[in-house]
Amino acid sequence: MNYFRSNKYVDFFTKEYMMGPNCLRLADELLEKSPVSLRRRVMDLGAGSGLVSMFVAKETGAAVISVDLWSNPTDNQRRLEKWGVGDKTLAVQLDAAKGLPFGMESFDGIISVDAYHYFACKEGFFTEKILPLIKPGGVALIAVPGLKEEKEPSPAMLEWGGEEDCATFHSRSWWEKTLGVNPDEATVYTWEMECNDMAWQEWFASGHEYGLRDQEYFEAGVKENMALLGICVIKKG
Repeated sequence: MNYFRSNKYVDFFTKEYMMGPNCLRLADELLEKSPVSLRRRVMDLGAGSGLVSMFVAKETGAAVISVDLWSNPTDNQRRLEKWGVGDKTLAVQLDAAKGLPFGMESFDGIISVDAYHYFACKEGFFTEKILPLIKPGGVALIAVPGLKEEKEPSPAMLEWGGEEDCATFHSRSWWEKTLGVNPDEATVYTWEMECNDMAWQEWFASGHEYGLRDQEYFEAGVKENMALLGICVIKKG
């Protein structure tokens, strides 16, 4: 991949905007790998400061509902307006774990970058809370930090992420099982993301204090177990 979309946004690869492994690289790869394009109406689930919402609105032309629990929606909307996509985006504050107040088949696509694992690590969540919101022929695109293979976290990982975060790191096969999608209803693709090293290195290079801390642990061995995972679910029509 050449990441031609995200290469346009290098001014955002800084500690002022980044909150973890470069979300724009992750979003770029999700768009590139998906057999189905995001179009018309999209939800950005776990939007953080709104970077991915801006990226999706600019790169696809879709109208984006930018959903986050912790970010102030007024602040996010002001940022989105400053970034030139205020007319295509709406920032709202919602707790996805408690359900999302949208009608069935409200969205052509849902994207979630480096957020889904915080609230959806349980069987039934995707099929009950997410898939019904997607129109037939639509797509869910998810990027999460995960494991190359399912196993107990090492002492180094526990020291780095703590028990709570480490409990959200899982393998591709674990996610495929936990999504629980009926093959008659949707098709699921998963992969280890090509941008893994790039996304982490750009986070480390941002100068953010958390990025520098993450770099220390990755160089001490955490990297050996971790993989950024891509998930694509296409709802059948």
